[in-house]
Amino acid sequence: MEVIPKTKAFDLASWKSDVLMAMLEKKSLQDILDIIARKILNPFSVLDNNSFIIGRSAGYDDIPAGTIWDMLKGNSLNIFDFYSTEEWKKLSANFTVAGSKPVLYTAERDPNHTYCSIALFNEGKRIGSIGTMDSHAPLDQEQLELLCVVRDMLEVYLRNEMISSASDELASIALSSIINGNSVPSAITDELLSLGWDDNDEFEVTAFDFSDIVRSDTEMASCLSLVKMQFPNTMVAPFIDQVIVCTDLTRQNRCSSLTSFMEQYDLYGGVSYPFVGFDNCSIYWKQASYAASISGKNKDIRIKEYRDVQFKHMKEVILKDNACDVLLIPSLASLANSSKKSDRILITCLKAYLLNGRSLSRTSLSLKVHRNTLIYRIRRLEEILQLNFDLLTDDQMAAMILSCCLADSDTN
Repeated sequence: MEVIPKTKAFDLASWKSDVLMAMLEKKSLQDILDIIARKILNPFSVLDNNSFIIGRSAGYDDIPAGTIWDMLKGNSLNIFDFYSTEEWKKLSANFTVAGSKPVLYTAERDPNHTYCSIALFNEGKRIGSIGTMDSHAPLDQEQLELLCVVRDMLEVYLRNEMISSASDELASIALSSIINGNSVPSAITDELLSLGWDDNDEFEVTAFDFSDIVRSDTEMASCLSLVKMQFPNTMVAPFIDQVIVCTDLTRQNRCSSLTSFMEQYDLYGGVSYPFVGFDNCSIYWKQASYAASISGKNKDIRIKEYRDVQFKHMKEVILKDNACDVLLIPSLASLANSSKKSDRILITCLKAYLLNGRSLSRTSLSLKVHRNTLIYRIRRLEEILQLNFDLLTDDQMAAMILSCCLADSDTN
């Protein structure tokens, strides 16, 4: 049987069908933009009405260095920063005259490329724009027409997002109330439950750190929109210079694109332990927030699990109390204050041994020491402390780990 090649019209129809289906399925804005990018040759961004980027298509790594879109790869999300005041006034006037038609222009910072902007409207009111440049291919008539098709579809998507914003606002109010230490009115709780949030579900809190970006309430509002667009069906709320997200793990697994989202927008964040009941956000958002602050300071991992920084947090909390030395086991305090490095190493050894569940193999791997060396150190510690580590109760184990952490903080 002869295979009939797909026509250009068929490809376009199939492409539009895929985009609209993704919208219907309430996919994230990033998922939708990735489908759109199959037909749009140049990377493009979606901006809100404050000129903040709330979505980007793939391909930014290949944008020529020195262009405006290249400069916007990182955490500078506001395109306004890359134009002079006079140039922005002139562009704004051109956008007003053009209405919904594409505006082509050359930026003062980058005279070697042609830029394009298309406004997005809802009921005659401008709600954002699409921005691109000829980095991969010329902005010919076909590509401009496709961008207009994209504009039409994104206007539908953003309009639907605005219609559902009432329930999003309820969720934001509820989460904001919780993280600010207030009780949530029963009316809001009932409404959230009616939207499918069951208090017996398992939840997880993620905190996104926007401290390098947010300088005003307007910018925070844009960052909030950015996260909402990428993580639908979640509770989202601002807190100082972070955006806090509560995800119902029972109904939605953790977002598989979380790391790529963090990398694309040069963000750092933290994730809490999973927990039951969204009212418990009052506790667990603090875990995510702390993990995000550690991630942002270290710049080594985009997203930190609270479980990985819990003991660091515990030490910081306890060390705020000047009398915390009362919690130290005297023998460990003596080792910490010893002039011998071999004595001080024993504290690090004991902490690793206890945190690894008293497993010799795991501890020797984590410390990178020979198993026999580890056995010698454990036996010496048992002699010093006059304890058999295999006979420790749970309370004694917790106290020993805490004491090791406090003593270890003095040796580092």
